[in-house]
Amino acid sequence: MKFYYYCGWYILFLININSARDWLIDKISDVTTLTKTPLGTLLLSNSLISREFLIEPDFATIDFRDLHTTNSSLLRCVKPESVITLDGIEYNIGGVIPNTQCAYFNRTDFWKNKAIDTKAFHFSTYEVGKPKAPFAYTPKRFAPADIEWPPKGIHLSAYFKAPYYAPLSHKYVTVIVNYEMYDGIPLLVKWLDIIDTSGRGDIDLSFNSVELLAVNQPWSPFGQLNADTGAHACS
Repeated sequence: MKFYYYCGWYILFLININSARDWLIDKISDVTTLTKTPLGTLLLSNSLISREFLIEPDFATIDFRDLHTTNSSLLRCVKPESVITLDGIEYNIGGVIPNTQCAYFNRTDFWKNKAIDTKAFHFSTYEVGKPKAPFAYTPKRFAPADIEWPPKGIHLSAYFKAPYYAPLSHKYVTVIVNYEMYDGIPLLVKWLDIIDTSGRGDIDLSFNSVELLAVNQPWSPFGQLNADTGAHACS
């Protein structure tokens, strides 16, 4: 049985046209890239926005930047990538505990003091590909002549396995966190795939949060962005 959940998590960055390229007017020729940094992290960027992921000792977003206006970071703390509940047991996806205060992101303290959350789903591997068309689309009148479908960009899939102390039935569950970033637009989409290979099909699944970010004040009046909603199951 495969549980599937999709959440389009869109972040569009407003710009000051006096100091930055206007992606709605100017042609942005930079392509989306995924690179490994000297620190061993993964950096997903399209020159307008970027998101950086820690992969050792576990997976976490450690930076999310607006590159085309202020070159500033949204984040003030590290949070789990997502949160789900299986049979009444809540699991963080990504097992990094920052061990820092969250009023602002002290990156020096984070690198020195971070620890592993033994109760979380842990990162196992990742895959990189191209975006696939979620539905058929044929450009109609007034559409740009050079429109691309599916849009060009990068699809990153991060795989997570259940913790050692999870019930046996949960150890057959794999969580896939998907990210897509596209060329020429400050947009990131994120969704989850939950796969149960046990064959039982009776796991009670709910999604607490698909995206959980502790952000600086300009990006949220409450200092946190949280995307959560219901779920459905597909066999």
